[in-house]
Amino acid sequence: MTAAQSGATGDKGRVLSGKVVVVGAGITGLSAAWELAKAGCTAITVVETSDATGGKVATGTLGGAWFNEGPDAFVARGGVVRSLCSELGLDEKLISPGTSQAWCFTRGKLRPYPANTLLGVPTRVGKLMAADLLSPLGRLRALADLVLPGSTLDNDEALASLLRRRLGREASEAMVEPLVAGINAARATHASVQATAAPIAAAARRSRSLILGAKAVVKQTRASNGPVFLGLDGGMATLTTTLETALEEAGVCILRSWEAIGIDRSKQGWRLVGKDRDIDADAVLLACPAKAAARILSTLAPAMSELLATIDYASVASIGLSYPASAVPSLPPGSGFLVPATEGTTISACTFVGQKWPQLGRKDRVLLRAFVGRAGESRALDSTDAELIEKVHADLARILGLQGPPDDAVVTRWPVGLPQYQVGHLSLAGTVHKELRSLGALDMAGAALDGVGIAACIESARRCSEHVAARLAAMAQSG
Repeated sequence: MTAAQSGATGDKGRVLSGKVVVVGAGITGLSAAWELAKAGCTAITVVETSDATGGKVATGTLGGAWFNEGPDAFVARGGVVRSLCSELGLDEKLISPGTSQAWCFTRGKLRPYPANTLLGVPTRVGKLMAADLLSPLGRLRALADLVLPGSTLDNDEALASLLRRRLGREASEAMVEPLVAGINAARATHASVQATAAPIAAAARRSRSLILGAKAVVKQTRASNGPVFLGLDGGMATLTTTLETALEEAGVCILRSWEAIGIDRSKQGWRLVGKDRDIDADAVLLACPAKAAARILSTLAPAMSELLATIDYASVASIGLSYPASAVPSLPPGSGFLVPATEGTTISACTFVGQKWPQLGRKDRVLLRAFVGRAGESRALDSTDAELIEKVHADLARILGLQGPPDDAVVTRWPVGLPQYQVGHLSLAGTVHKELRSLGALDMAGAALDGVGIAACIESARRCSEHVAARLAAMAQSG
């Protein structure tokens, strides 16, 4: 299916003949190219440094089954990913998690997360007081949020600062920080609450009490029907491979193993400088990591290059382990568990793959997926794959009581993989967008600036593609 055949809304019949180059063929770059094609652009080239497209959206095999090596789901609310899936004919592939219950390994055992939280922030006093996740003193300290003086959130601040001031250190470290770290490996003491945990920031803006603010946000969100998360049968790479095929059918050129190292002005508009050859274009959309964008912009926009270079990244790894069923006692119900940084384990989380995604459940074996690495904590990643598997298995054996080793394993590493949004990040992102757009048909989309996760990347790609298409249309009218 081509972009035109998708039936998506846009400027029907408009043709934009200017050449557009998208730098990066991850989910952001591929989505941007799709949006540009829908907007009427007829000459689109996507360049990718590696020899494969899709970026971190990757699917492999484990224990004879398909297995997500990158993100395993997307946020369904807001509809941006579902809309793209519909355009690509993937509606019948959408699947819902089998359970939303989660656990936390703390104080030596697995303890259930209380229901009805907002990224771990409690919304019901009764649930909080019954939560075994916190000690009795930890519960009382969190409950004090209801009466402690304070004001609503006006400016950005570190996530841990807000949480510990309102809920106390124990609730922050056991209930909220592991959930947020599970999204982008954030270090809460440095992470921007507005950019890293927007729902919590919204709660803090609503009420002096974080609990009452979270309750209001959850109530409003529940007005939206349907599941919170969705996946794709066959793995999330189904989305990027289908999108790649649709783009090539639409005439989009995808150049693999082509590294952009700079950008200059040219008579046509822009000259994208490559290691082997250059490409002239009327418009350029950067959809690459911050460090790569900083290098590309170093001559054209040195101030923006320096700003982008300040964005730190965390290195992480996903370790998939397949066990014969005889080696695994009954797992607790739920999708998996998180581990606070204070526990000192190698792993930060574990997914019970067959319970989260019933399509992968099997009677003869159990698939587990563990995660290693947080911002500022990458020492475990210096291990070889074999060493990492051994360390992860040791953690899982202790926590879950495993009675034998795995018989298959997949280690996927994402070095310098997840951007870290420090306090003031939204202001930084706004400045970069504004300054790049002031230069002409130029912008930057993706996780480096606008949020991690498939939905955030696609939404960013849509917004930036609209700007580029509008500039091309204006250039055509004035030319």
